[in-house]
Amino acid sequence: MPTNTITSFTDLADYIRDHPHFASSSLRAYFFKEAFTGSRFERLRSKDSNSITADDIVAVSMLSVKVPPRASMWILGPGQSSISLTLKTISESHGLEHPDIDIKTGGQMWTLWRILSDLEGIGETICSKLLAAKRPLLFPIFDQHVGRALSLKPTRYWEGWQEFLRTADGRRSVLTLNTMAEEIRLPSISALRLIDIVVWMQAHGYKFITRDHVEAGRMIAVNYVDPLS
Repeated sequence: MPTNTITSFTDLADYIRDHPHFASSSLRAYFFKEAFTGSRFERLRSKDSNSITADDIVAVSMLSVKVPPRASMWILGPGQSSISLTLKTISESHGLEHPDIDIKTGGQMWTLWRILSDLEGIGETICSKLLAAKRPLLFPIFDQHVGRALSLKPTRYWEGWQEFLRTADGRRSVLTLNTMAEEIRLPSISALRLIDIVVWMQAHGYKFITRDHVEAGRMIAVNYVDPLS
């Protein structure tokens, strides 16, 4: 088990500040030879920022979830117009921390969340991953392991993220992770995803790194826990 655990956004800021080598190791391991399929998420998502396409549904599958067939049919068919119209009202350039970004009930982000999460078989996790594919600066991914680590609830999960990103600790953490990403030459990835990866790897992802995988050259170990047998 990792010796340094994350149980809140305050812990996260301390973790990135005091153990940057751990955070960097998580990013390196996650993207090493595409050992984790999620490393393909950003590259596979559609470049059409105002539509959810079949490419986005494939990209989301890289994050170990599957959009149910009937939900996919609606998203790509009858729902395409309402999704597109709503996406066009949501900023592409502002991050979640921007003072103009409104996450209150009734806002456009909330409207888009409801459109997708009301579909049969689309829970919070799948919904957040679809939205992260379209607005990576605004929608953090909700994952049970990350949610537990950061003490987040599925409903309105992004409120905690927004509060954190607007603090000095949040700004410093983002700057540190962006610098790490540049140093290890990662593809263009939002700060929300970098944080998500660091927390997920420390909370759960490291368990997939086995000694056999490391010895075979398919994965690299993280520097805060020995590879599992």
